[in-house]
Amino acid sequence: MALKNVNTAVYTKISLRNETQTGDEIIHIDEMKVSFQVGAMRIHLKNLFNGNEILAASINGFLNQNGNEVIAELRPDLEMGLADIFHGLWNNVFSKMPTKLWLI
Repeated sequence: MALKNVNTAVYTKISLRNETQTGDEIIHIDEMKVSFQVGAMRIHLKNLFNGNEILAASINGFLNQNGNEVIAELRPDLEMGLADIFHGLWNNVFSKMPTKLWLI
C-alpha cells in the first residue's frame, strides 16, 4: 500500500504524575485522539481467493479506483486504533523517562 499526501493531527491531554517506585515525576498521556486525511492510495493485495487472479485483479482494481471512499469508511476505526497504539506506546516510553532528564 502506498499513501500520498497524508496529513495527520494528534491531540493529547497529559498530566504529570509521580512514578510509584522512584517517586520521579513523569508525563502521563490521559487521552489521545488521532485524525488523518489521505490524498491518494494505491494498493496491491496478493494471494486472494486461493490464487484466483481474475478475482484478485478485480478487488485490487476496485480498491484503487475507490481508495478515498474505502479510507473514509475505515477512518473512524483506524483513527481509534492508531490512538490506542500510540497512547500505550508513549505512556510506556514516558514511564521510563523522568521529566528531570529531558525537560528543563
